[in-house]
Amino acid sequence: LEQGSQQLQGEVLELELETTLAQLYPLDFIEPVKKGAKGADVIQTVCMRSGTVCGKIVWETKRAENWSNAWVSKLKTDVQNAAG
Repeated sequence: LEQGSQQLQGEVLELELETTLAQLYPLDFIEPVKKGAKGADVIQTVCMRSGTVCGKIVWETKRAENWSNAWVSKLKTDVQNAAG
């Protein structure tokens, strides 16, 4: 039950991030990573007014009591995968 609650909290946090990014950056493409798929939580493709793509921002959200250094290496891998 507790695991399900933590998972639900994480999903709510991801949805909040997606909504906030879409509101703040309406020209950008905000793409959630499918549940269960490897990778970060959200990929933000940054676009100029002309529609030209400038780059990507890879977002990973965590709602945890304790920090894990393993998250940093996972995010670096996710960034490389999103670029390729």
